[in-house]
This record gives sequence, C-alpha cells and structure tokens, in this order.
Amino acid sequence: AFSAFYFVMDFLKLSKEKVSLDTVKETVERHCAKPWSEVKSESGKVKEKYLSEYCFSGVYILTLLELGYGFNSSSWKDITFLGKIHGSDAGWTLGYMLNLTNMIPSELPFSPPLSHGGYIGLMVFFSVFLLFVLLTCWLSFRKPKCLQKGII
Repeated sequence: AFSAFYFVMDFLKLSKEKVSLDTVKETVERHCAKPWSEVKSESGKVKEKYLSEYCFSGVYILTLLELGYGFNSSSWKDITFLGKIHGSDAGWTLGYMLNLTNMIPSELPFSPPLSHGGYIGLMVFFSVFLLFVLLTCWLSFRKPKCLQKGII
C-alpha cells in the first residue's frame, strides 16, 4: 500500500523534492477542486481508472500520515516518496520485505515449562513417593502376626 503513495504524489508533482505538509495539502485540495474535464485534459496518458482515484488517494495519504501516524509540519520533512531505491523498484522490494516480515511469528512458539528429562524425573520421583506412601499405609494398617487368630 505504501508503494502506491509514490504514484499519487508523483502525479501531483510532489515526489521530486522535499515539500512541506502545507504545500501537499494545498496541492491535493487544488487537484480535488478541479473540474473533471480539466483533470482529464491535464493528465496526459494516465488511464482514467487511476485518474479518478488520485483525489481520494491524496486525501487518504494525507489523513493516514497526519492523523493516523502522527506526522506534523516538522516531521513531514522526514518523508520521501520514492519510486526506485538504488535503481530497484520500491514497489516489489517493499512487498518482498513485508512478505518476509509476515513469516515472523507474532507469538513465541510454545515452550514447555520443563524439559523432557525434567518430566521423566518428576514421574520417577512421584512413582517412588507413591510406592512409599502405599507401603507405609499397608504396614501401619495391617494387624501384627501376634494378634492374628490362632497365634495366641
């Protein structure tokens, strides 16, 4: 989506040099106020499909950058609308970068609180402990041989 910002700003002749936020606002406002016939006559070879979207896109870009991302008159100078970066098309490289970042999981993978050896150790410990408790109970509740019938 961001790579399309260049094409809108380039059409409005705002991509060649750093321009102020006020200049961008005035240019977008002037473009949107033009009659359709004037827009068509000035457009040259731009397809009508794209031509009809430049007003909306210009307002959208301004709104997103200014109100959405918080750019203001002083931070606007940090924005550059580029079609190419070191000779490479910015559209596919940005898309490639976004595609790669989508491969990074948003959540950490599940990691068990104990290792496999820890679980085995606990199972052995509790098994031995259970055997000890059962043996203790059996020894304490059984009748001694001297009290058994027929011994005395």
